[in-house]
Amino acid sequence: MYEKLPSKEGRQKYNQRMSIVEPVFAQLKFIMGFNRFLLRELDKVKSEFSLVCTAYNIKKILKLLPV
Repeated sequence: MYEKLPSKEGRQKYNQRMSIVEPVFAQLKFIMGFNRFLLRELDKVKSEFSLVCTAYNIKKILKLLPV
């Protein structure tokens, strides 16, 4: 990472990540309270993360619907 980040391309990708991905992780952690996995084993963790992502997406869809 120390080699990639100082380059112009590396900095551009990092800035793109900060505007696309990081806000989603922040909302999952701070607003929805998801700060650690409760299950162990990769298959179970994948299922748990899928549920969290589904809840996040449903929340976003509900904001778009008219009241």
